[in-house]
Amino acid sequence: KKQDNNRCRDENPECEILANRGECDKNDDTQIMCPRSCMLCPDQQTVGKKQDNNRCRDENPECEILANRGECDKNDDTQIMCPRSCMLCPDQQTVGKKQDNNR
Repeated sequence: KKQDNNRCRDENPECEILANRGECDKNDDTQIMCPRSCMLCPDQQTVGKKQDNNRCRDENPECEILANRGECDKNDDTQIMCPRSCMLCPDQQTVGKKQDNNR
């Protein structure tokens, strides 16, 4: 069912990180908690829904440097700003992907 734009918002502050990790595709709970970050709101719908790779890009020109320093593992803000350099984009996910279990 369709949600109106005012009600279609993320319920969790971690939504952007989860979406950048590809959790929207893997986890129904993430879609429910994070409709805006998962691009499920009516005002975000596009015909060719494969726009994840465009959305998943670094927002800071220093991202590659930060990633090389290990900031992706130490700093959630770096993950949000630099999902591509931190290898968190859905198109970068591989079978043996790095998990964040020891944080």
